[in-house]
Amino acid sequence: MAYLGVTPAAFTSASSIETTGTVEITGNTPIYENTLTVSTDYTITDGRNAMSAGPITIASGVTVTVGTGETWTVV
Repeated sequence: MAYLGVTPAAFTSASSIETTGTVEITGNTPIYENTLTVSTDYTITDGRNAMSAGPITIASGVTVTVGTGETWTVV
């Protein structure tokens, strides 16, 4: 993932982004980037919501699980 050369203060490692495809940024940047295809099964964490910039493709045989009380918004 590229962050256009911007490294927010709270962002310290790209390793979790590359393996999970997710990132939580609390620094001083309003830009979030994501991949366009969900290629592995993914479950939204209990008690959290998720957001993706779309369009998003879910690969064949892959499941995205959104539990009761959680929301996945694709904008």
